[in-house]
Amino acid sequence: MSYDSTVGEPMPMPHRRSDDRLLELLSTVAVELMNRPVGDIDSIVYRTLGGVGEMFGVARAYVFRFSPETDVMSNTHEWCSVGTSAQIGELQNVPTEGFPWWMTRMRAGRMIRLTSLDDLPAHAIGEREILEPQGITSLLVLPMSFDGKLLGFVGFDHVRTTHAWTETEVSMLRVCAAAFASAFERRSLERRLEMANLVFSHAREGMFTADHDGVVTEVNPACESITGIPAAAAVGMSVSALIRPGAATEFTAALTSNLTLANHWSTEFVEQYTGSPARAIWVSISASRGSDGTIQRFVGVFGRGGVATS
Repeated sequence: MSYDSTVGEPMPMPHRRSDDRLLELLSTVAVELMNRPVGDIDSIVYRTLGGVGEMFGVARAYVFRFSPETDVMSNTHEWCSVGTSAQIGELQNVPTEGFPWWMTRMRAGRMIRLTSLDDLPAHAIGEREILEPQGITSLLVLPMSFDGKLLGFVGFDHVRTTHAWTETEVSMLRVCAAAFASAFERRSLERRLEMANLVFSHAREGMFTADHDGVVTEVNPACESITGIPAAAAVGMSVSALIRPGAATEFTAALTSNLTLANHWSTEFVEQYTGSPARAIWVSISASRGSDGTIQRFVGVFGRGGVATS
């Protein structure tokens, strides 16, 4: 089968080596997962599982995702051949502690390749108990990791026939697993960014970002409300001039001193912004550092207390 990205369905193709067909499929998938919107990721994953499944006579092709602590796993995507019963509904929030042999291999980035269940070690009791009732005769499972973090695994089961996966096929499918992991992480990052943008936009506290020189690069609406400085004017100012205009030089010295080695600094002071009475102000600033330890940017949050009294 080939992969038609315009309609998203497999289509008949002339007989060719499975390696060539698999390479064509996975090349298309990798490009799509990098370039298509995150809303398309699930459909691309399902189509990929189906494409590989049909190509190799697989009964089930699936993705499992781990919880952040990898103590629970859930079947999130599953393709089944005609006549094969789906398992996705039964395999949600499964505790991983019951599968120590399996998880040891996953955490080490090692595949699981069983020509038959006889290949399972004797101590893999939990693994056998979950695989045998599904009628699995052979399987291939590849871990999905991104930037050293184990996200889950991709698996391919045979229940009526067996398949001895070649090293070339395994290598190609590792690329598939890596592409899935990258896509899932991209979606997770976009969702986190969306949430962060919501918090940034609607927070009652002032929030700002600044570059490594302490020059403001972005402020939220509350920052403008507290300081009285329009966002367009705030961008390009120094953090000190924005937050502590009454004592900018002293604030810069304290900021530099406190964040030379530490990554976080909090302080309180009294400040009077344009058109407002003098108030107690609290501010919390964090420094983000590069791999060489130098400061790359600052992120700050600040808010007003009560009106200062003499």
